[in-house]
Amino acid sequence: MRKGSSTPIRSLSVATLLTLAIGCNSVFYQGDHETWRPPEKFNISCSRTRILSIDGTQLMTMFCPTPRKDVNKGIIIQFHGNAQNMNAHYQFLAWMLGEGYSLATFDYRGYGESDGLSERDGVHEDAITYIRHLRAKYPNERRIFYGQSLGGAVLMGALVDEGLKNEELYVFEGTFASYQRAARTALANKWFLWPLQWLAWVLVTDNHAPEGRLSLFTPHRVLLIHGSADPVVPLQHGKRIAAEMQKELWIIEGGKHLDTWHKDYGKLRSELLNRLRE
Repeated sequence: MRKGSSTPIRSLSVATLLTLAIGCNSVFYQGDHETWRPPEKFNISCSRTRILSIDGTQLMTMFCPTPRKDVNKGIIIQFHGNAQNMNAHYQFLAWMLGEGYSLATFDYRGYGESDGLSERDGVHEDAITYIRHLRAKYPNERRIFYGQSLGGAVLMGALVDEGLKNEELYVFEGTFASYQRAARTALANKWFLWPLQWLAWVLVTDNHAPEGRLSLFTPHRVLLIHGSADPVVPLQHGKRIAAEMQKELWIIEGGKHLDTWHKDYGKLRSELLNRLRE
């Protein structure tokens, strides 16, 4: 009896681990459907368009043209972080509209007005879909893909599968290249969870993670940015990305998570503009 009972117990253990793994992978996606602070509230003119992801899921996209009539420096294409939705995240980069850049962004499935539920495979397909959409719609515009936090990992993973282009510029701020490492860091940062770091390797997968394939970025134009005091995605993640890409890492001294362009009243904005011109 005892010998025969091991099979359902073993099956239950596998099922439990699979359930936990799915849950742990999903914890990266904390989107919501709140309206937050839409650009129209600040007299920023934007258009919204629905597009279909690879599996038919409807995604909401947003395009905000620069109000400048004297200059067109290109399009900043934002892949936003893991929480809220694009109505909150566009504000990180909205200041660039006045500098002659247009801003394009979108919501992953399960975020904002996009349909579906957020999960790794689907979000990866959404990212590929949006890359294809922007490349097809603006083939002659200067395209600057900008991934922040989770959006950086999503963007890198999609680009290494979809392909990089010489005419594009890729910017990654406060991001990571391995979901497992990011989960391990989150556990290590809490003293009461520190002994459980090993669970990151068991319960979190690295499906569609770009780590191990970042050398594909080496021949291309890349700008890597990371705050030295980032409590959410510690600096070590940015250093690993820079080492694998063989690129310089712009370390923001005292910078926390995604506060670069608002830190010290935006004094670093001019430096970013200079680097984008190089």
